[in-house]
Amino acid sequence: MYHSFKPGKKWLDTEGKAIQAHGFSVFYSEEDGTYYWYGENKEYTKGGPSNTIWHWGVRAYSSKDLYNWKDLGLIIHPDPDDLNSPLHPTYCMDRPHIVYCKKSGKYVAWLKIMAGAKFKNNIHLMRLPQTDTAARSDMALNEMPDDFRPASSC
Repeated sequence: MYHSFKPGKKWLDTEGKAIQAHGFSVFYSEEDGTYYWYGENKEYTKGGPSNTIWHWGVRAYSSKDLYNWKDLGLIIHPDPDDLNSPLHPTYCMDRPHIVYCKKSGKYVAWLKIMAGAKFKNNIHLMRLPQTDTAARSDMALNEMPDDFRPASSC
């Protein structure tokens, strides 16, 4: 159990495994007094010129104190079997964010995906269906409509 931050040290979750939440965002839920940490799962990313895996989905963690984080698992799974999927592990998916929409009373996830010539300007924004909870393990991904404007949805 942590009682302070340890810069430069490997940060472990409550099960003793390295936290995998890179390019992250943190969300505080007033509803349950919990912090949620979302980030790119890099557990299979090795780095270097021979690396072929950018991400392995989006992992979520929860904490009451910002020091100790419980692994909630993958909330967005990679799609390793479909090279045309924007969630294929070789594509650059980063900066996952979960936001609360006051208008609908739901949570929405946003991703930035740079996935090659197939996608407009090599950047493809994705969104998850709106959900009732800040962290789920069964979220499905939908493509963002071309005319979608984030400010108009919430």
